[in-house]
Amino acid sequence: MARPTHTTSRPSGAMPSAVTLSDLTADLLWPKLLRAPLLGLGAGKLVVAFLAIVAVAALSQAGTWIDGRIMTLSADNRSAIIASAFGPTGWSAVRSGDLPSAVWRWGVRGPLEAARQFPITVLVFGPLMLWVWLVGMGAISRMAACEFAQGIRISWPEAAGFAIGRWKSLVGSIVAPWLLIWAIALGTAVFGLLLLRWPVINLLGSVLFGLSLLLSLVAVAVAVGYWVGHHLLVPAVTCDGADALDAIQRAYAYVLGRPLRLVTYLLITGAVVWVAGVVAWIVVSNTVGFAAQGAQAWAGDHARSMIIESTAGRGAMSDSTTGTYAATGSVLKLWTSAAVVVVLAYVITTAMSGVTILYLLMRRVSDGQDETEIWMPGIVPGTMARAEPGPEPAVVAPDEVEINGDPPPTA
Repeated sequence: MARPTHTTSRPSGAMPSAVTLSDLTADLLWPKLLRAPLLGLGAGKLVVAFLAIVAVAALSQAGTWIDGRIMTLSADNRSAIIASAFGPTGWSAVRSGDLPSAVWRWGVRGPLEAARQFPITVLVFGPLMLWVWLVGMGAISRMAACEFAQGIRISWPEAAGFAIGRWKSLVGSIVAPWLLIWAIALGTAVFGLLLLRWPVINLLGSVLFGLSLLLSLVAVAVAVGYWVGHHLLVPAVTCDGADALDAIQRAYAYVLGRPLRLVTYLLITGAVVWVAGVVAWIVVSNTVGFAAQGAQAWAGDHARSMIIESTAGRGAMSDSTTGTYAATGSVLKLWTSAAVVVVLAYVITTAMSGVTILYLLMRRVSDGQDETEIWMPGIVPGTMARAEPGPEPAVVAPDEVEINGDPPPTA
């Protein structure tokens, strides 16, 4: 018996529907990373990024100003010493033979030298800058997650409140791997002091050097995993309400479980952010240039020189610009600097939106959890389970309430 065939009828003369881009990319994940530039344009995200940049810059300036008063060397000389402590990077490190010490230089020696040369900036203002920055990035990531996953927009004060409420998780997820690396570095240094410095005892140290190698392997693995997966730490807190340890566990699990997928997504995200930043820079620089050209058209020679010096980004104005022209030029330079900060803020919001989407996509690939699921109020942090409601309060009849501690009268 012949099997019946099923055909789809189409009205006579009807044209087949056109294939759209969404049809071609419906089953793909990486095209969703292309939404980052549009998400980065959110006004609330730009406000948070702008405020974070200004606050961190102000704290940094305050720290370097105090360091300049207590340190003998100039800031440039101290910066050169720090750069030499970090040493060469990339292919230069390979050619110079410094690649085997890269983790030590960047994880231990460089940060220690920075603390020595800029003690107030690093040790006093550094924690404040880290707190401000991570709260700002957490707020941006939270806004991007809500908009991407749930299609809802939350205000930037609400997102900032969310990030402030979880600042311990945000800071802990970033700092904890470094604390482990520094603890291992201290242990290896103590090992060398106690077991390799003194005659005879150093024979025992040479035998036990394998333990130092084992601990160093852990430190290198943590450092490499952090370098690849640290972009996932903040989104893990903002998307899943995870604590610091859970965020670290998730990030390292994705690094170890899907390294090629993660690196591919990172490269795509980096390319998207770069293109978005270039476009933003072209738009803003031409905006400033158009305004400057229009302002100097009929302003006269003296004013024209002042406008060019203050809007062209050439540093301090010349000595010939004095009086109100100097003050006016300073205000114009402030406006120009604000425009540049807006570009930087947009790059940051696009990058944070991109890594937030990246985290949700990696979570789907690794854990099978849909990218539309994020932590919302009423859900147990770190899970998608609803919080159990508390017991209903007991209802007591009015005539059963004790009066002055005495039981109610009985019939």
